Amino acid sequence: MLPVVINVAGSWLSLRLVDRIGRRPLLLGSLAGTIVMLCLLSLAFAFAADIGVALVFLLCLFVACYSVGLGSVPWTWTSEVMPSGCRATANSITTSANWLSNVVVAAVATVFIDRPAISFALFAIVSAAGACLLANERVFPETRGVEIGAFGIS
Repeated sequence: MLPVVINVAGSWLSLRLVDRIGRRPLLLGSLAGTIVMLCLLSLAFAFAADIGVALVFLLCLFVACYSVGLGSVPWTWTSEVMPSGCRATANSITTSANWLSNVVVAAVATVFIDRPAISFALFAIVSAAGACLLANERVFPETRGVEIGAFGIS
């Protein structure tokens, strides 16, 4: 129940911040936080014998980091950069890609169920690769305060 409450609170915070500080800072900050939490989770599983309370704490921090940016910003951003003529189709494609990636995450977690340190390390590596990609402003331009039409939006 606690992760759900944290997710809702993080999503609410994202709604409050997205127009104040922008999409890029929220997303990149969220990625940085999730990478750190994934690395800490991987290390905790690899080296700690009894990690019960620490695990719950780290997972809650992960959910908080994720919900503020990665969990909410892509939904806002994709609808802002897509031309109105193809927005519905584009959002369907991005939503499908999101759910497909959820299936991949579940499959990886299942394969490495007995080795969670490996799962979290792989997720940290993929997140770091994503951060490198999204740090490029040509790939992920800031849309806060940009008028419609600036990205070829009609």
